[in-house]
Amino acid sequence: MVGRRRSGIVMGALFLVAAGCGSSGGGGATTACTQGSGAAKTCIETYSSYAVSGGVAQAKTDCTNGGGVASDTCSHAGADGGCKIAESSGGITASFTSWYYAGNASTEMANCSSGGGVWVMP
Repeated sequence: MVGRRRSGIVMGALFLVAAGCGSSGGGGATTACTQGSGAAKTCIETYSSYAVSGGVAQAKTDCTNGGGVASDTCSHAGADGGCKIAESSGGITASFTSWYYAGNASTEMANCSSGGGVWVMP
């Protein structure tokens, strides 16, 4: 499950970097998208060390258009923890943290580790 989510969030981070090719920008940026509610809620927090002008706004629009709730960061209130995956290429670093709220931290932690992520506490 981590791999499938990871491919979606990698695309989101790439969008933060590439959305405005040729436009100004360049600072780091974080955006988040929450899907579901209650124990089925998941929030994906995406950070890029280089974000183009308009990239964050577009990522938030894509989140809401997909039925999610966009924000600057994921809420840690009630979270079991998060699975963080970081990647670097060409001097740009991106990290993706999937926050879980299902109340099953031991399983989520094991899935995170087996998928190459690092478990972070809220």
